[in-house]
Amino acid sequence: MKNVILSFLLVGFVVTASAQSLIKFKPIGLDYQRTSVTVPFFGTLTASTTPWEMGFGLEHGLNNTLSIGTTVNYALGTSMLSFVPEVRAYLTGSEAVSGFYVGGYGGLALYTGGGADAAGMAGASLGFQKAIGDRITMDVGTGVGGQFIGGSSNINIRPGVTFGYMLY
Repeated sequence: MKNVILSFLLVGFVVTASAQSLIKFKPIGLDYQRTSVTVPFFGTLTASTTPWEMGFGLEHGLNNTLSIGTTVNYALGTSMLSFVPEVRAYLTGSEAVSGFYVGGYGGLALYTGGGADAAGMAGASLGFQKAIGDRITMDVGTGVGGQFIGGSSNINIRPGVTFGYMLY
């Protein structure tokens, strides 16, 4: 599984090493998860977790309104490593990878701690990305979706701030 993730990252880096591309770092992020479990004699129990999340990513602008990207995140507290490809449509701005955006993501989460060892993820993203210098960008956004582990699912809300460096 690690070889598959590394292969995707390598392909993503080669694709993004051109104009309208960003290397990204997310120092501040949350991964809020809400899980419901049905327990005999007790009914439905709900638990929530909010681990801090950090990540690295790549984004490539296909044109002035569309981009593709991928992020590898690590959630502290749950020991979760996630691989998240994303497609974004920029609604404002005349430059690629700039302005308000909506998008969709899907991915894979690997847990290194106890419990389930892998989960699928899917959801939608919304945010704003803007250049704050000649090559530095800031992205403030959130993703809302779910994780699917076996027969159960979690609701995820993933707000974060990401900084990028434009490759010309």
